[in-house]
Parts: sequence; structure tokens; C-alpha cells
Amino acid sequence: MALRRLAGHVSMARQLYALREACAGLGAWSASTQLEEPETATNSHDARPQIRAAMEPFPDPSTPLYDRSLRADGRFLYRVHVATGNVRGAGTGCSVMVKLIGTRGESEEFHIGVKRGFDRDSLETVVLSVSKDLGQLKMVLVKRDEGGVSDTGAGWFLEKMLVYGPKGENWSFPCMQWFGDSDDGDVSGPLERHLVPSTFADHEDKIMEPQPVRITASGMAIPHPDKVVNGIKGINRNQRGRGGEDSYFYTFGQNGIFGMGVADGVFGMRAFGIDSGVFSSTLMDRAFHMVKRGYDDVVAVLKTVSRYVETEGVYGSSTCCLLTVNMNQGRLNSANLGDSGFMVIGSRVYRPEVHVTFRTPQQEHEFGCPYALGHHKHAASPNDAMLESLQLYPGDTIVMGSDGLFDNVFVSEVVKQVKTFREEGKGPQALVHKLTEIAHVSSTDNAIDTPYSRGYTDFFDLAMSGGKPDDITILVAYLS
Repeated sequence: MALRRLAGHVSMARQLYALREACAGLGAWSASTQLEEPETATNSHDARPQIRAAMEPFPDPSTPLYDRSLRADGRFLYRVHVATGNVRGAGTGCSVMVKLIGTRGESEEFHIGVKRGFDRDSLETVVLSVSKDLGQLKMVLVKRDEGGVSDTGAGWFLEKMLVYGPKGENWSFPCMQWFGDSDDGDVSGPLERHLVPSTFADHEDKIMEPQPVRITASGMAIPHPDKVVNGIKGINRNQRGRGGEDSYFYTFGQNGIFGMGVADGVFGMRAFGIDSGVFSSTLMDRAFHMVKRGYDDVVAVLKTVSRYVETEGVYGSSTCCLLTVNMNQGRLNSANLGDSGFMVIGSRVYRPEVHVTFRTPQQEHEFGCPYALGHHKHAASPNDAMLESLQLYPGDTIVMGSDGLFDNVFVSEVVKQVKTFREEGKGPQALVHKLTEIAHVSSTDNAIDTPYSRGYTDFFDLAMSGGKPDDITILVAYLS
């Protein structure tokens, strides 16, 4: 039904084309279409919300909406579909602020839904007249306006936003979260969120509907072998840990949110009398508490923890990888700075063997020089983070780690161990110990072939073998 409804909006392109002159000096033009009542209504407030198709067809880019002549007075037109969910109390009478953020800059702030807000199970269409070409969209900042003295009845459940660019580009920004309080009071979300575009890791992700998942997780950090000799030990307890300059956390928060993260402090800062381990552990500690309280907006979490170390005067530098999973929908959102990262391993209907369905790329200035947050002027900022949003399914496994894992263990070996441990019914803690053992042994072997030795050989054009001794941090999460 949703497919037919969105397809009906394609015909609106010609109407919008006729209105292009009117859009010349207009900030946002709005049209609204109420979706038909679903054939099977939801009777329980805690039932799963009805969800539109995972990937709705985009209009034909050849339609007049995408004609370059639509850039009235040098402005660029972006069409935004706002899909409000079909759960009890999903609609709101409040207006919403929207800002598009791309690789070439940010749009103005647009206030939409000013006259009537957003109805439950509706699809609102707005055309935003932007002063510049934003390039590839990285995120959409969405902020629901205040509801007055009380937020009762003002809560808004946003399902997703679909954005069409002036040159035929298209992006899907899933949300499936509350802005403010749900009508039953069980869920309370922030009024402001950063939406990240979907990453369709597999073709199957485009056609399968979201599914709820359960998660069990574990983690471990161990210091560099030389640090162990000097009496430094790894600390792993209460879903957090630190080994040398590495730190991590994993936790379960309010509103069905799971989160995990890893930060790898820059050891070289010790030459200036700075312990980057304090910097990385502070990042992870603040992120831990935010996720614990139900924050699932990884961009907001990254910006908040970065601002915290700055205002508190914590010196140092560190990579940072954060992810959250909405367990009610199986949706993962992540922000990654540097050469720490994660991979998702699982199987799909069209490809039943266990394989890597997604992996974060290493973000480096050059070999061995990753992006990193820090107190110094050359440090990266949260705006440099690589953002992802992807769908997870029962049976998937998330493996996150610092470069101590990824420099010393090939992906094929990680996949092999995941497959073996899950088939044998061994838990994530056992897998963490095994992967840590493999990474440690490889890091101290000067003769074997490793990802690091291959990268070194390629970058310096000098033959090298062996692993890279380092702090090693590994986290594993099983989805069922």
C-alpha cells in the first residue's frame, strides 16, 4: 500500500515543475497526503509498528522535478518526504525544523508542518529551496519544536525521511524513534536527532522488513606486550575496559537501545607528557552513560563526548568508533573516526554462507596515520566521522575492535572463528578470548603474513613480514 502511495507522489513532479517560479523566493513548499488506514490495525500500544517497505522506489530522475531549470534564481531544490509512523500517538501538532548536511556544506534551517503538524501514518512532502548544492548528503538534522507547558500529546514518531536531490540523487534516512514522549509514557526521546542515510550492505536489505533482535555481548582489552612487561595490566569489568591506551564499552540502555564503542589513544602523545589513555577512556565512559540513558543518536553522542573532553581540559588524541542498535527494529547506526572499526558477519537468503555483510573502511590521512579526535589544532572533529546506518538480522554477529585486531588478523580468519563458535553454541565471551589470543600471537610473530605487513609493503614499497605489537581491544555481539 505504501508503495502505491509513494508512487502516487511521482505524478506530483509535474505540478511541482509548474510551481518552480513560485519557489524562487520560497523557503519550503509543502503538500500533504494521508495514507489509507492499514488493513490490520494495531490494538496494543506495545505492538510492533507497521512498517513501510524497506526500500521504496524513487521517482524517475528524468521527470521534470529534476530538470536543472528548477534551480530558480540560482537556488537548489530538494524534495523531502516525511513519513510519520503508524503507532498510537505517532502524530504531533508541533512543527519541525529540518537542516540538510552534505559534503559541500549545510542548508538553511527550514521549519515544516507549521500550520498543522504531522498526522499519524501520513506522508508529508516538502520542497526545500537551498542556496547551494550540498553534494552527497551525510545527515539530516531534525528537531521537533517545543510542545508548550506539557509535552503530553506532542510526541512524534518519525518513521523515515526520503530526500531527492536536484540532480536525481536520492537518500533514505531511517529513524523509527520518538521525538519527545510517547502517548503511553513508556518511551521518552530527545527532541533533536541526527538522521544517517541507509547503507544497503546487501540486496536483501532493500527488500526485507526490519525485525526485532536480541543481543548478547562481551569485550576485552589487553595492553601492548612491552607495557605488560612494565607492569601495566588490562582492566575489564562492568561492560567497560581499558588496555594501555585502548578503551571500550558495551551496554544496554533505555528504550531497547544497545550500544558499543572503542577508542584507541595515540601512544606518541607520551613524548609530550600526555597519557592518551585518559583521553580515550573519558570518551568511552561518557558514551557509556549516554547510551545507558537511551541515547541512540551516535552523532549526538560523538559530538557530546568530544565537547566534554574539550571543556574539561582532557589532553590527548584518540580514534573513536561508536554504534547503537535499536533492538526493536534491528537498525544499526554508527560513527567512526580513524582505523578502529567493526564488521557485521552473517548469512542471507540469496547468499547462505556466512560472510561479511558490512565492514567500516579505515579512515587514514596516510598509512599508519589515522583520523583522531584530540586537543591539538590538527585533530579531526566529529564532523569528519564516517556515518553508516544498516539493517541487522537475527543470526548476525558484530565484531568491533581497535587496529590491534584488524592489523593482525585477516577478515577471513575472523569469519572462520565466528562461524565455528556460533555453530558450536559458544558465547560471545569465548569468541572474544579466542580472537584476542589470535591477534596477540600474530602481533608478536615476525615471520607471518598479516594485514599490517601487507599494508606496510604496499605503502613503503619495502618487503615486510610479521604482525604489529599493539594494544588489542575486541568486542563481539551476537544477534538472535
